[in-house]
Amino acid sequence: MLKRTLCGAAVACGLAQSASATPREVQIRSIDFENSIVEIFSFSSETEDLTGWRLCTHDDDQVRQYTSPMAPRTISPGQSIYLYWNNDAPGGDPDRINIADLGGFFAGPLDRGPFSIGLYFPGHDGIVMFSDPFDMIDSIQWSIDGLDNNSADERSDEAELAGLWIDQSLWIATTPVSLSIMLTDATGGLLHGPKNYQVNEPVVCLADTNHDGMVTPADFTAWIAAFNADAPECDQNTDGQCTPADFTAWIANFNAGCG
Repeated sequence: MLKRTLCGAAVACGLAQSASATPREVQIRSIDFENSIVEIFSFSSETEDLTGWRLCTHDDDQVRQYTSPMAPRTISPGQSIYLYWNNDAPGGDPDRINIADLGGFFAGPLDRGPFSIGLYFPGHDGIVMFSDPFDMIDSIQWSIDGLDNNSADERSDEAELAGLWIDQSLWIATTPVSLSIMLTDATGGLLHGPKNYQVNEPVVCLADTNHDGMVTPADFTAWIAAFNADAPECDQNTDGQCTPADFTAWIANFNAGCG
């Protein structure tokens, strides 16, 4: 149900308070880096009309990449829509959409950052005004180690004014091997920041020093070689050093195994 409250001065009105006047309980809930998928989820208690909604994406060398208006469709309470950046969505599921079918332009690839996504609805008589915080529904931004980026933050100031992002200079901290980002606020709250997201990383099995996917006595030989070479695999107690104490740590890691 689309509702809109207008006031003379956006900042004076307090956009965080007026955010409930738009369907902002439809939010970007997860980013899957392994499969290049963005999930849009509805925390709303009502069916929302997504007709005409648009995305705006940015990375370190592509800004203001606008999608075409979304074709007529709705999203039900508790429903997810998945956008496939690699255009490899499985057929037969209308909730799994190739971005090529949305039309328009997308920053890409969908990598670990810097990257930002803004979600907008047509609040101006059926037209999206990307520069107006009132038309922004949700926003998310991430970067390696959470570093600020002056290119990918092209619409971050609007997100802050809209009461959707706590500070335009703050980014969800990813790593070069992050698997995904997940929104941990399950309440449908509007104002978010890095602390409201969990970044999922690969499980690191320290005892598997030869990286063959198994923990066997062969890993001890590999650890000895790493110790002699002062290689990263030597550091079994994760103190940033390669010392004889790492031998005891390797034994403990070996006995713990990798589950």
